[in-house]
Amino acid sequence: ATIKTNLNTIVSTLQGQGWFVKLYTIPKDFNMDATEETKRQNVNAYIIAGSAGQDETIDLTGTTLETLSANYSDGLHPNPTGYEVLATAAWTFYL
Repeated sequence: ATIKTNLNTIVSTLQGQGWFVKLYTIPKDFNMDATEETKRQNVNAYIIAGSAGQDETIDLTGTTLETLSANYSDGLHPNPTGYEVLATAAWTFYL
C-alpha cells in the first residue's frame, strides 16, 4: 500500500500547486522476479483505474516495452528504441 499512498500524495500535492498530473504505467523490468512482477501489475492496475487521482494516464501495457527485452539496455533502462516506444505512447495519447 505504500506505493499507492505515495502516488496519491505526490499527485494531490502537485495538483494542489496547480500542476496537471499525468502518470505512465510502469514498464516491465526483465530482471524482476515473480513477486515483484505481481506488485508491478497491481500498481499498474491502480494507475490505469485512475485511483491515484491523476489527470491522465499513459498506459504502456501491450507496447513492446512489455514484451521485447531488446528495447532495454540492461533489462530496466530503455535504450533509444525503448525511448521511441515511450514517446510514441505519449504522442499517440494526444492524437
